[in-house]
Amino acid sequence: MGAVIGEQWQVGTALFQVTAWRTPCANFARFWDVPDLVKRFAARGATGAYLRVLQTGDVGAGDAVTVLSRPDHGITVATAFRVVMTEKARLPELTAILPFVADKDRPVLAAKIERRLAAQA
Repeated sequence: MGAVIGEQWQVGTALFQVTAWRTPCANFARFWDVPDLVKRFAARGATGAYLRVLQTGDVGAGDAVTVLSRPDHGITVATAFRVVMTEKARLPELTAILPFVADKDRPVLAAKIERRLAAQA
């Protein structure tokens, strides 16, 4: 996915911010009876995005998605997903996205980055 972590989107009259990648869960794997679903998604780098609602509004089918702002770090949802899932040596690069990650997820990602930095030292 080409969305940059932290970019802001206008859709209808609502305003959103891209906060993270969507990691497929084991529930879908069980439902579809595809035991290696998460591994397959990770290998392919296919994912969706989580969005933070910055301003509520009306959103309807066919509404355009307009990018209002984009951080300079350039880390996309797909890149962050790939780093976390399969390219862990690159975790320190994700430091740039920490301010945009949801409050509940930020400590988990920060801890992964810290562990990788310690391992590389």
